[in-house]
Amino acid sequence: MSENIMDHLWLWCHPTACYNGRWNLSGESSFSPVEAADYMGIKNAVMVVFGNEPQPPFDNYASQFSQMDKVIWSIIGDAGSKRNNEYSDVEYVVDLKKSLPNLKGGIMDDFFGNGRDENLAKVRYFSDWLHLSNLELWIVLYGHQLELPNLKEYLALCDVVTFWTWRAEELSLLPERLEKVREMAPDKKIVLGCYMWDFGDGKPISIENMNYQCEFAIKKWQDGIISDIIMLGSPLCGMDIEAVEWSRKWILSVKAES
Repeated sequence: MSENIMDHLWLWCHPTACYNGRWNLSGESSFSPVEAADYMGIKNAVMVVFGNEPQPPFDNYASQFSQMDKVIWSIIGDAGSKRNNEYSDVEYVVDLKKSLPNLKGGIMDDFFGNGRDENLAKVRYFSDWLHLSNLELWIVLYGHQLELPNLKEYLALCDVVTFWTWRAEELSLLPERLEKVREMAPDKKIVLGCYMWDFGDGKPISIENMNYQCEFAIKKWQDGIISDIIMLGSPLCGMDIEAVEWSRKWILSVKAES
């Protein structure tokens, strides 16, 4: 294989400790995003604002990512980032490129179904603004959102579709759902997201399901169906979660084989 999978493996990052006490997680983490990336052996980061943190401008916070190979930064944060319901962080992300030359794009998290997907022209504006700085527009899409109206039109304005299965019990639907995404966005890069906790049902994800989604992702990357893989996420590291430790060993094995 001419390409190295490690160049296409990302860690989804949020601020330190922001998962503590949520989603029935019993442990606590004090890992920073970059500490988590180092722990997992991943050198590319998708940094997403969570609960309005960090606040823009991002330059000081972003300095920790200077040694990462590639970085994507949210222009729209998670659903709990209420400022992003009306205002995006696109101007701050574009400006961040000046101090973070390894920045490659901006991502819209939790975009569909949160009142953020009501203005196609606004997304076209985001896309144009990012492209002027040679940055890509990424978007989050969940498997249960494939029947949303105007979905194809929104995806057409993006460069990269990150695709997620929110509930682990729906992973059996992943092959047909991924095929549908490819049909809707045939000319876009698709990145497959792998959760290390079952956030949809607030419980551990089984090692069987962890293995399934990771091996499925590798196979689809090898076949050229997807361009990259994201592991989620940094605030889980240090919580002594079985799926996180399994994923860390899996990454080491993948690295050794690449």
